[in-house]
Amino acid sequence: RDAGADVLFPTSYLRDALLLMEDMDTLGFAPEMVIAVGAGFGQSEFYQDPVSEFTCATSAYSDGLEEEIPELGTYANHVQEQTGVTPSFIYMNAWGGVFPMLKAIDNAGSTDPDAIRESLHDTVIESAARTGMPHGLRYDETGHNELAANVIVQNFTDGPDMVWTADGIVDDNFTYPFPTWDNR
Repeated sequence: RDAGADVLFPTSYLRDALLLMEDMDTLGFAPEMVIAVGAGFGQSEFYQDPVSEFTCATSAYSDGLEEEIPELGTYANHVQEQTGVTPSFIYMNAWGGVFPMLKAIDNAGSTDPDAIRESLHDTVIESAARTGMPHGLRYDETGHNELAANVIVQNFTDGPDMVWTADGIVDDNFTYPFPTWDNR
Protein backbone atom coordinates (compact mmCIF):
# COMPACT_ATOMS: atom_id res chain seq x y z
CA ARG A 1 0.00 0.00 0.00
CA ASP A 2 2.75 2.43 0.92
CA ALA A 3 4.46 1.83 -2.44
CA GLY A 4 1.30 2.98 -4.26
CA ALA A 5 1.21 -0.07 -6.52
CA ASP A 6 -1.22 0.21 -9.44
CA VAL A 7 -1.48 -3.56 -9.90
CA LEU A 8 -1.17 -6.38 -7.39
CA PHE A 9 -0.07 -9.82 -8.69
CA PRO A 10 -0.54 -12.18 -5.73
CA THR A 11 -0.41 -15.94 -5.61
CA SER A 12 -1.24 -17.97 -2.54
CA TYR A 13 -3.27 -20.74 -1.05
CA LEU A 14 -6.94 -20.17 -0.26
CA ARG A 15 -6.66 -18.99 3.36
CA ASP A 16 -3.83 -16.57 2.55
CA ALA A 17 -5.79 -15.19 -0.40
CA LEU A 18 -8.75 -14.48 1.88
CA LEU A 19 -6.51 -12.95 4.56
CA LEU A 20 -4.84 -10.72 1.98
CA MET A 21 -8.18 -9.42 0.69
CA GLU A 22 -9.54 -8.94 4.23
CA ASP A 23 -6.42 -6.97 5.20
CA MET A 24 -6.68 -4.88 2.03
CA ASP A 25 -10.27 -4.05 3.02
CA THR A 26 -9.21 -3.17 6.58
CA LEU A 27 -6.39 -0.94 5.30
CA GLY A 28 -8.49 0.57 2.51
CA PHE A 29 -5.92 -0.58 -0.06
CA ALA A 30 -7.43 -0.80 -3.52
CA PRO A 31 -4.93 -0.83 -6.39
CA GLU A 32 -6.33 -0.35 -9.88
CA MET A 33 -6.21 -4.09 -10.47
CA VAL A 34 -5.75 -7.31 -8.53
CA ILE A 35 -4.82 -10.12 -10.89
CA ALA A 36 -3.76 -13.36 -9.25
CA VAL A 37 -2.05 -16.45 -10.49
CA GLY A 38 -4.93 -18.86 -9.91
CA ALA A 39 -4.18 -20.99 -6.84
CA GLY A 40 -6.34 -19.94 -3.86
CA PHE A 41 -7.78 -17.08 -5.90
CA GLY A 42 -9.39 -19.58 -8.26
CA GLN A 43 -11.08 -21.82 -5.72
CA SER A 44 -14.84 -21.69 -5.27
CA GLU A 45 -14.41 -21.01 -1.54
CA PHE A 46 -12.51 -17.84 -2.46
CA TYR A 47 -14.96 -16.41 -4.95
CA GLN A 48 -17.91 -17.21 -2.68
CA ASP A 49 -16.51 -14.74 -0.13
CA PRO A 50 -17.57 -11.10 -0.75
CA VAL A 51 -13.97 -9.82 -0.37
CA SER A 52 -13.09 -11.60 -3.62
CA GLU A 53 -15.38 -9.44 -5.74
CA PHE A 54 -13.64 -7.71 -8.66
CA THR A 55 -10.38 -9.65 -8.25
CA CYS A 56 -9.07 -11.26 -11.42
CA ALA A 57 -7.19 -14.53 -11.81
CA THR A 58 -5.52 -16.41 -14.60
CA SER A 59 -7.29 -19.65 -15.35
CA ALA A 60 -6.99 -22.68 -17.59
CA TYR A 61 -10.76 -22.98 -17.69
CA SER A 62 -13.95 -20.95 -17.57
CA ASP A 63 -17.56 -21.78 -18.37
CA GLY A 64 -17.33 -19.08 -21.04
CA LEU A 65 -14.90 -21.24 -23.02
CA GLU A 66 -17.66 -23.75 -23.68
CA GLU A 67 -19.21 -21.39 -26.24
CA GLU A 68 -15.85 -20.79 -27.88
CA ILE A 69 -14.78 -24.45 -27.77
CA PRO A 70 -17.94 -26.63 -27.81
CA GLU A 71 -15.91 -29.85 -27.37
CA LEU A 72 -14.68 -28.48 -24.05
CA GLY A 73 -18.29 -28.02 -22.96
CA THR A 74 -19.04 -31.62 -23.88
CA TYR A 75 -15.99 -32.75 -21.91
CA ALA A 76 -16.90 -30.55 -18.89
CA ASN A 77 -20.47 -31.89 -18.86
CA HIS A 78 -19.20 -35.48 -19.06
CA VAL A 79 -16.81 -34.88 -16.15
CA GLN A 80 -19.58 -33.39 -14.03
CA GLU A 81 -22.03 -36.19 -14.84
CA GLN A 82 -19.50 -38.94 -14.15
CA THR A 83 -17.75 -37.52 -11.09
CA GLY A 84 -19.97 -34.82 -9.65
CA VAL A 85 -16.96 -32.49 -9.89
CA THR A 86 -17.56 -29.13 -11.53
CA PRO A 87 -14.57 -28.45 -13.79
CA SER A 88 -12.48 -25.52 -12.65
CA PHE A 89 -9.02 -24.24 -13.37
CA ILE A 90 -7.64 -26.50 -10.63
CA TYR A 91 -9.33 -29.54 -12.18
CA MET A 92 -8.12 -28.66 -15.67
CA ASN A 93 -4.55 -28.09 -14.48
CA ALA A 94 -4.50 -31.38 -12.58
CA TRP A 95 -6.32 -33.58 -15.07
CA GLY A 96 -5.68 -31.88 -18.39
CA GLY A 97 -2.18 -33.24 -18.83
CA VAL A 98 -3.25 -36.86 -18.38
CA PHE A 99 -4.53 -37.37 -21.95
CA PRO A 100 -1.42 -35.99 -23.68
CA MET A 101 0.82 -38.03 -21.35
CA LEU A 102 -1.11 -41.24 -22.05
CA LYS A 103 -0.83 -40.56 -25.78
CA ALA A 104 2.91 -39.92 -25.46
CA ILE A 105 3.44 -43.16 -23.50
CA ASP A 106 1.41 -45.07 -26.07
CA ASN A 107 3.37 -43.51 -28.95
CA ALA A 108 6.68 -44.21 -27.19
CA GLY A 109 5.75 -47.86 -26.86
CA SER A 110 7.85 -47.86 -23.72
CA THR A 111 7.93 -46.68 -20.12
CA ASP A 112 11.49 -45.43 -20.50
CA PRO A 113 11.49 -41.77 -19.34
CA ASP A 114 13.68 -40.57 -22.23
CA ALA A 115 11.46 -42.30 -24.80
CA ILE A 116 8.35 -40.80 -23.19
CA ARG A 117 9.92 -37.31 -23.10
CA GLU A 118 10.86 -37.54 -26.78
CA SER A 119 7.42 -38.87 -27.68
CA LEU A 120 5.70 -36.12 -25.68
CA HIS A 121 7.81 -33.49 -27.46
CA ASP A 122 6.75 -34.95 -30.81
CA THR A 123 3.07 -35.27 -29.83
CA VAL A 124 0.76 -32.82 -31.56
CA ILE A 125 -2.87 -32.55 -30.49
CA GLU A 126 -4.65 -29.68 -32.19
CA SER A 127 -8.03 -30.21 -30.54
CA ALA A 128 -8.80 -29.03 -27.02
CA ALA A 129 -11.32 -31.86 -26.76
CA ARG A 130 -8.48 -34.37 -26.99
CA THR A 131 -6.31 -32.74 -24.31
CA GLY A 132 -8.93 -31.98 -21.67
CA MET A 133 -7.51 -28.46 -21.59
CA PRO A 134 -8.75 -25.29 -23.31
CA HIS A 135 -5.98 -25.58 -25.88
CA GLY A 136 -4.13 -28.07 -27.98
CA LEU A 137 -0.57 -29.29 -27.63
CA ARG A 138 2.40 -28.61 -29.89
CA TYR A 139 5.88 -28.12 -28.47
CA ASP A 140 8.45 -25.82 -30.07
CA GLU A 141 12.18 -26.51 -30.10
CA THR A 142 12.56 -25.00 -26.61
CA GLY A 143 9.89 -27.28 -25.10
CA HIS A 144 7.15 -24.66 -24.77
CA ASN A 145 3.61 -25.51 -25.84
CA GLU A 146 2.86 -23.12 -28.71
CA LEU A 147 -0.89 -23.69 -28.34
CA ALA A 148 -1.11 -23.07 -24.57
CA ALA A 149 -3.43 -20.28 -23.54
CA ASN A 150 -5.01 -19.12 -20.32
CA VAL A 151 -7.95 -16.83 -19.82
CA ILE A 152 -8.58 -14.23 -17.14
CA VAL A 153 -11.66 -14.49 -14.99
CA GLN A 154 -13.04 -11.77 -12.74
CA ASN A 155 -14.94 -12.62 -9.59
CA PHE A 156 -18.44 -11.26 -9.17
CA THR A 157 -21.11 -11.96 -6.55
CA ASP A 158 -22.52 -14.80 -8.66
CA GLY A 159 -19.11 -16.37 -9.39
CA PRO A 160 -16.20 -15.92 -11.77
CA ASP A 161 -16.78 -14.68 -15.29
CA MET A 162 -14.32 -14.96 -18.18
CA VAL A 163 -13.34 -11.40 -19.05
CA TRP A 164 -10.25 -11.81 -21.21
CA THR A 165 -8.84 -14.29 -23.70
CA ALA A 166 -5.85 -14.05 -26.03
CA ASP A 167 -8.22 -12.13 -28.32
CA GLY A 168 -8.73 -9.38 -25.70
CA ILE A 169 -11.60 -8.32 -23.47
CA VAL A 170 -14.64 -10.56 -23.99
CA ASP A 171 -17.10 -9.37 -21.35
CA ASP A 172 -18.78 -6.00 -20.98
CA ASN A 173 -19.07 -6.67 -17.23
CA PHE A 174 -15.30 -6.36 -16.79
CA THR A 175 -14.84 -3.89 -13.95
CA TYR A 176 -11.77 -1.68 -14.05
CA PRO A 177 -10.39 -0.12 -12.01
CA PHE A 178 -10.82 -2.29 -8.90
CA PRO A 179 -13.46 -0.36 -6.90
CA THR A 180 -12.44 1.18 -3.61
CA TRP A 181 -13.75 -0.69 -0.59
CA ASP A 182 -16.18 2.06 0.39
CA ASN A 183 -17.70 2.17 -3.13
CA ARG A 184 -19.09 -1.38 -3.23
